[in-house]
Amino acid sequence: MQWTRVLLWLGTGLLLAMVAWLGVVRFPRDPAGVQAGNAERMAEQAAFLEPVADTPPLGGGRSAGPVRDPFRAPLGEVTESVRPVPPPTGPRVSAILITGARRLAIVDDRVVRPGDELAGGVRVAEIQRDAVVLVARDGTRRVLRIERGEG
Repeated sequence: MQWTRVLLWLGTGLLLAMVAWLGVVRFPRDPAGVQAGNAERMAEQAAFLEPVADTPPLGGGRSAGPVRDPFRAPLGEVTESVRPVPPPTGPRVSAILITGARRLAIVDDRVVRPGDELAGGVRVAEIQRDAVVLVARDGTRRVLRIERGEG
């Protein structure tokens, strides 16, 4: 019983000593030294920074002009235009559920089984693990893969 108390007090004292030591090491009480360190780091990083438009540089003197927007292409360069992807045409498979003998799919926000008919006379022929096979009235088969969500 007594040894337990002694070990408990020693552990507590050791823990407090470690916390105090970390507080001194990680948070020194010399704000002037901290500010001097920040000034040194800022001076090192100043070489990578451009002056902001319409403000003088930190050291005084003349401004270097407007700042280039890093997200805009420089003038005079030709950039590829981004074309929006057209929405898919026709039926869209958003989910497939296979449990034992039951096979279900969600096609155009509707729950379907093999044999069900969709708009336009298209019939669900088969539901696979990652696709739904549709058959049109003329016998044309079309395989619709499940859409994968982003993220």
